[in-house]
Amino acid sequence: ATLHFDPDKGLSIHGRGQAVDLADFGHIAGLAWSGNGTAGFAVEGPYEDIAIASQVALRDFTFWGFGLGVAEGRVDYHDRVLSLPGVSGQKGKTQYFGQGELRWSPSGELFTRADLKIPKGQSSDVVDVIAGLSPSLEVFQGTVGGDAAGSLHLEGPASRFGGTVTLDFADTTYYGRRL
Repeated sequence: ATLHFDPDKGLSIHGRGQAVDLADFGHIAGLAWSGNGTAGFAVEGPYEDIAIASQVALRDFTFWGFGLGVAEGRVDYHDRVLSLPGVSGQKGKTQYFGQGELRWSPSGELFTRADLKIPKGQSSDVVDVIAGLSPSLEVFQGTVGGDAAGSLHLEGPASRFGGTVTLDFADTTYYGRRL
């Protein structure tokens, strides 16, 4: 770590965590998250313009009610923007890829943008990802089979964002029966 007395030179701190538990960090702007893994980080810049860059690898990752499983990628923070420029992950046997950002306005309002792609996966894994959002979805856990692919785009203020979710299901079964 380097800390300068000159505010224009600021600081430079680099580190690595081998046993990171997100519960130790609390919430991000009231959004719940959990998971365990590793992280490398750099905190740098003049004192009035600090930037954080990190690389994370997480297991049992849950964010905002979505059970995302294993996830890894960059997480950066600068100028009121928490960005995830490239995230990849796997829930069960289903891989996903995406990017997103949380942006706070000067008044403190949170804006979101997220894009996620599932090129090819299993319906049961997709249900597991979204099951925590509603008790009515939880009843489908362990009961749905088949293939799934899709994409998600969300954008707008966190209090009322909108977007598009496209899911394509094939060879779908419910309790072993074809639909």
